[in-house]
Amino acid sequence: MLLAIDQPISGRVLFFTMALCGFVAFLTGVLPAFQVKQTALSERLNEAAKSGMTGTRSHRMRSVLIMAEVSLALVALIAAGLFARSFQALREIKPGFDPNHVLLSQFYLSTNGYDLEQRKQFCLRLREKQTCRT
Repeated sequence: MLLAIDQPISGRVLFFTMALCGFVAFLTGVLPAFQVKQTALSERLNEAAKSGMTGTRSHRMRSVLIMAEVSLALVALIAAGLFARSFQALREIKPGFDPNHVLLSQFYLSTNGYDLEQRKQFCLRLREKQTCRT
């Protein structure tokens, strides 16, 4: 299977993706900080001290969620690295012929009313015309 991979990276698409990533990172980092800033620290500490066991249980749940988030981020990072390496290896594969100016087409002659013998004749004529041009 021949893939056309010679497309350059579009600067507009790259800028949009970077801007979107920056915006999402800003929102996910800044919004929780504003929520913490709005509640008084002493009130939160008093609530945690009064709750006793509930505070420990919520702390454990929060730790599990953080570990899951970090693990998933690590898996995504490794997958992205493997994808980039595979893509680079794919670009360096030499197919054994010049892939420039190659046309790939597919004919469904059976749906156009051709029987088996007519399809064979069509393919033979097509092959003969192609070999005459080169």
